[in-house]
Amino acid sequence: MSVRVEIIGDGSFNKDLRLGGYAGRVYIRFDGERKDILSKFNGVMAEAYNPDDVEMMAIAAGAERANELLGKLGETAGKVNIYTDNKHAIAQYALFEEGAGDHYRAYTRSLRKMHKQLPALKAGGDFSMDYVRAHVDDAKATPLEKLHNTVDRKALDVRWKAQDHIFKPDTIGSPFYGVIIPAFPSADQKHDLKQIAYAQAKQGMIARVAIMGAMDESKEPHPFLEGVRMAAKEDDRDVNDLLRQVSLQGDDNSRGYSSDSSTLDRVLLRHYAYKTSDDEVAKKNGRVPLNLESTRMRHATIASRVVYGPQDDTKSQHGTETGRLEPASQYVLNLYESSRRKTPVYAGDWMDFYMGEINNVNYSRGVYNSLKAYPTPEAFRLHDPDAKLRSLLKETVFGYHATLEPGQLKQILLSNAKQLGYGPDEDVFNAFHNAVESHFKHGPVGLLKQCNKNIMTLIEAQRKSPEIAPPSESQKKPVEGSGLRQEAKEERRTLRLGTC
Repeated sequence: MSVRVEIIGDGSFNKDLRLGGYAGRVYIRFDGERKDILSKFNGVMAEAYNPDDVEMMAIAAGAERANELLGKLGETAGKVNIYTDNKHAIAQYALFEEGAGDHYRAYTRSLRKMHKQLPALKAGGDFSMDYVRAHVDDAKATPLEKLHNTVDRKALDVRWKAQDHIFKPDTIGSPFYGVIIPAFPSADQKHDLKQIAYAQAKQGMIARVAIMGAMDESKEPHPFLEGVRMAAKEDDRDVNDLLRQVSLQGDDNSRGYSSDSSTLDRVLLRHYAYKTSDDEVAKKNGRVPLNLESTRMRHATIASRVVYGPQDDTKSQHGTETGRLEPASQYVLNLYESSRRKTPVYAGDWMDFYMGEINNVNYSRGVYNSLKAYPTPEAFRLHDPDAKLRSLLKETVFGYHATLEPGQLKQILLSNAKQLGYGPDEDVFNAFHNAVESHFKHGPVGLLKQCNKNIMTLIEAQRKSPEIAPPSESQKKPVEGSGLRQEAKEERRTLRLGTC
């Protein structure tokens, strides 16, 4: 026995984001005493061309829901009525059905979905797609127009909720945090990266990690990943429960974290294109091009995965969300310390832009700022054999940078390192000499960072060697423009050394 089917749908559209929301209702009506069935549907559409495109997707989604219901009921459609306020959708589908290619090509995605779902509903022979007036005052509207007003408001609500899902994610209680790290951290970063990973994992936080560069752990374990593994082993947990690796290419362990762009990613990219475009005409007409080559596109997608996790576009077709499968990250640590680019290229650059646009996700850039924002609880501190040296360097640089000449500061740094047993003197002096000469003008923060980098690189090389190798010529030679070695020796002989 056949049944009557009624479908009504509507859409809402944001031209700047090229984002649509749609909603509607499907009625399955029976003859006799059997109770009619009502099913509501709604969804989100990224990369919509214009409002007409979203309206067509609403019709397609309604037809899909009707076919699902009929299949479960074991019924076939007899009389079918579809109602829309978009005459263009009706006309474009008629052109598409003719197969002459006269339809507007920008609507092909929606029209194909309509064409996939509607034939089963048309098989009963009594099918119509009719126009209904929109935005009629409820006091003057017919029952059908009132119903359409309700659906119209729902479509608008769906679209706004989708936008909030992207730009105002609910991160309260989320067990995830995002992190971008270099594949080859410098010697002075290694302990801190391991410490951050270990402390966060011990507190039950799950890291979404994007590694910048081609890492090869067969040669040397990455300190951040080692920190997570150490915590997992101590707590008898599977490391994959504490780690999600975001990759440029999908693999068996990516859990949907590969960089193929989806609904959410495309909306973020459209937002970037709109915000950075100088073409006012294109912005007004909602026609701002993306113009992103593949590397930039993929790194932009990686950045969004670090914030939001894996995506599934099929989910966006059945709700008010955007395909996100997990809660958004509570906070993001960008530990890939590169200079800020005005035009984003890599994931770290995109993160700088996104974090200026997304609410409710805290952001720290750089190892120093991340440790300051999320200090390590005492119970989770890892042993650092060079902790005293690090602390003394910080006290010395911040305590003397403003009052001493560069040459004097070098001598105090050397003296403090010697007191802690670091040597040989010549190597240590050159490490500080080159740091001060090149970074004194960058202020105490920049100078401290370079001092740490130079001295920790030296210490790491010494520890890897069974015997302390003699200084290389590059170590012996001061930085170009820094003065003669004899001047450096004279400073050491004549300056009264001090400690702090």
